[in-house]
Amino acid sequence: MTSANQFPNLLEHNTGHLGKFRYAEPAEIEGRNRGYDLVFFDNEEYPVTSVITNGLRFQELSSLLPEELVCTLRTGQEGFAHYLVDVTAGLVLQNRRGLEYDSVLVNDSPLIKETEIHGVMGYPSPFFGDEFDLLRDADGQPVLQLITLLPITQQEAEFASENSPDELWEIWQENRTELLDINRGSAL
Repeated sequence: MTSANQFPNLLEHNTGHLGKFRYAEPAEIEGRNRGYDLVFFDNEEYPVTSVITNGLRFQELSSLLPEELVCTLRTGQEGFAHYLVDVTAGLVLQNRRGLEYDSVLVNDSPLIKETEIHGVMGYPSPFFGDEFDLLRDADGQPVLQLITLLPITQQEAEFASENSPDELWEIWQENRTELLDINRGSAL
């Protein structure tokens, strides 16, 4: 069982990477306890907003480490980041299984109307550096994994499944795919 004192520097870790804390949407906002808050951070250096779960790490999930999920999109698209994180965290709780890197969750139809985004891929953060992905204790041991959710199109999800998420990542890099924009097209 995990406890809050296992993660004493989580807020500092998140603000150090994601930016300024804006606000937290409580777990009970929908009249029931969904099991996690959704916390919004605005990056002052770049025009992006991140939404991260807070409390998923306390749920009984099958995973390598306790985890939280984060999605970063352009400022102004934080409602979409909120939706993607909330839907994915809901699936994680429903399945009682944590999300791992290279996991692809895809829907038959677009998750967000009028976009090509059909799902998400769990991946190390391409935006905030390697130090963001793991929260470490005072002894340097990993105590929490932060899984970044990258919005993915149907074609990209199929490619990642047939090949590998790392090969998709290489295509994204070659094409300079704007992963921070929910309105982007497929890189394939």
